[in-house]
Amino acid sequence: MDKSPRTITRGWVITLIGIALLAGGLFGLCFPVFLGSYDSSGIQVKCGNGYYAELVQATTDDEKTASGTVQPATSYVHQCVRALAHRREWLIPVAALGALILIPELLAWSRAKPRSSGAKTDAWSEDPWEALHEEEVLDRRYHRRWKRPTDTTL
Repeated sequence: MDKSPRTITRGWVITLIGIALLAGGLFGLCFPVFLGSYDSSGIQVKCGNGYYAELVQATTDDEKTASGTVQPATSYVHQCVRALAHRREWLIPVAALGALILIPELLAWSRAKPRSSGAKTDAWSEDPWEALHEEEVLDRRYHRRWKRPTDTTL
């Protein structure tokens, strides 16, 4: 089987899938989480992102409704906690799956023996150039380029 330098093997495809899942999961956690409702000032309630919770706006509005200045009572803090948990329960397993795919592939890649530049050594020769020369001589395609002698008389 001929392996050119541009051949994409199954190992490369698996590694790329692992990188995409890990990066997508970690990148998706960066996006902010908003509720579909607005606080008493008319600003959409922001809960933070997948990495940390930012519940200042939700807490402030819940305290205003609890004191009775604004009607009806809201539970924005509880809604934010649920929205953040929902974001995390989808994206953390995606990132973990990407890491579980990527780590064994990287370990296999780091333990692989380095390849020479296209030349293979055989059991009889330690010099790769000599082995390459022997393979060219024994290859039938190499001999097809030679012209047969037409005059074989002595």
